[in-house]
Amino acid sequence: MIIVIDGPSGAGKSSTAKAVAARAGLNLLDTGAFYRMATLLYLRHGSEMSVLLKRLNEVSLDLELQDSGLHFLIDGEDVTDLIRTPDVSDKVSLVASNGQVRDLVNNRLRPIASTGNFIAEGRDLGTVVFPQADLKFWMTADLEKRTQRRLAELSDAGHHIDEASVRKNLAERDRIDSSRDIAPLERARDAIDIDTTSLNFEQQVNFILEQYHHWRTKHQQ
Repeated sequence: MIIVIDGPSGAGKSSTAKAVAARAGLNLLDTGAFYRMATLLYLRHGSEMSVLLKRLNEVSLDLELQDSGLHFLIDGEDVTDLIRTPDVSDKVSLVASNGQVRDLVNNRLRPIASTGNFIAEGRDLGTVVFPQADLKFWMTADLEKRTQRRLAELSDAGHHIDEASVRKNLAERDRIDSSRDIAPLERARDAIDIDTTSLNFEQQVNFILEQYHHWRTKHQQ
């Protein structure tokens, strides 16, 4: 089976999906990390889209579960920390808005998802990548809440960015992701809504776990 969580950046999708995966015994498929890997390649090769597309056809993009958690590799190089830097965050929406990039990334994701039970988070999973997902969630939060969460995330990773810059980056990513012609940020019609503005972490995790267990009970009959 596959569970998908879509929604804007900073809503809590990644941490929630990770916790649900651990507690429900699901595999975590971090689709956003694949676009971040593509963005790292883009920056490494002079920010030239034509060069990026060529490289994406040549390199392997992989994920690997290690003792320290989920790691991401480009041709065997561990880039787990490199894909979370502010430079990559600033450009990932631009790279992800390219239709050819999305096709190449999606063609890597679908075979992985077909091999087991997964939970994934992103922006267009329920509408484009996995439209037949067994459970779909749409996770949101207001801009101020998302700003504070992203600041904490960056601080924990050792990056010290001012609050105004983080807020501006999130708002700009919302604008780009929602207005792009190809696979825009959009709620799937059959998604279950979760507004995490006033929820704590345990509440949002437990909500998805309840829906998951209800689905399992229903489909085991």
